[in-house]
Amino acid sequence: MCSSDLVKILKYLNFTNNYVLLLKLHITDKNEVNLLGYIDAAYSVHEDSKSHSGAAFTIGQGSLLHCSTKQACVSKSSTEAELIAYTDFIGEGIALKDLVEEITSTKVNLKIQQDNQSVLSILKTGVLSGKSKHCSKHVKVRIAWIKERIDNQEFITEYCSTDLMISDGLTKPKTANDHAKYCEMIGVMPDPRPDFTKERAVKTAFFMHDPSTYDDPTEDAHVQYNRGYDDYCEIDEDAISETIWDESDVDNRI
Repeated sequence: MCSSDLVKILKYLNFTNNYVLLLKLHITDKNEVNLLGYIDAAYSVHEDSKSHSGAAFTIGQGSLLHCSTKQACVSKSSTEAELIAYTDFIGEGIALKDLVEEITSTKVNLKIQQDNQSVLSILKTGVLSGKSKHCSKHVKVRIAWIKERIDNQEFITEYCSTDLMISDGLTKPKTANDHAKYCEMIGVMPDPRPDFTKERAVKTAFFMHDPSTYDDPTEDAHVQYNRGYDDYCEIDEDAISETIWDESDVDNRI
């Protein structure tokens, strides 16, 4: 990772240092909890042609569990990539369902949200079509495993549009506007508590490439930025040769 990339990360961390993950439990009129699992995949996005999986589970507001990982095998189509992601994370969903039921003493309905119509058709009928008709044996085993548990009513699968697919932000890069929308969907937002909204900037020391070029080398060679995002924007990224993280100066609440 080059210094400019590291500076961008520090800018983002400093700008969002007062952000928190807000969780809220929603109980239906039937005194039940709906555990929604958003499982998605980005097809062939890695250099070795492997796909990327993402999953997020929520019981009302905020992501109770979220994962983002590279798939272990190469898939031949986006449908196969979605099915691989489905079986990779459905186990976490079932375990989370049992945990929430034990904690809340309430019936929990596990509902997996899926934005791929081909996957929904395969799981509903159990019949493979198109490119998936000639899929490898391990994919067929995954389909049979999911279909068996759906038939046993352990969970259900529902259609979800891509715009509402929370885990879409866990599978691919996003623009600034889409990333802000994604953060809101998973419950990441500024801390609403008055006592915690004050600035908690990350204190980081930057050593400049050539301190002798400044009028006061002692001051400019070791600059601590702890005043917010605007201060980070003033950093000359090309002049940074090394970044040192001083853990002793970091606010304990971060």
